[in-house]
Amino acid sequence: MRTVERVVGSGASAVVAFNDQMALGVIAGLRDLGVAVPGDISVVGFDDVPMAAMVAPPLTTISLPTDEAGSLAVEMLRQAR
Repeated sequence: MRTVERVVGSGASAVVAFNDQMALGVIAGLRDLGVAVPGDISVVGFDDVPMAAMVAPPLTTISLPTDEAGSLAVEMLRQAR
């Protein structure tokens, strides 16, 4: 059984994917099964890649400020010395 078939069979109302690429794959699989996104199941990705805005409807995605996260990590390492 495919993962999307298990999601549909579980009665879930939403999927939170590891990244946007996986979320787009989930959406494609759900559509192949005739499941409406977001009508029947909502899908959320993580990365905020440009492709997320190009699908219909646009993918809901979580954006991480990587520049800020990197700067914070370097600062925390400096303070740990």
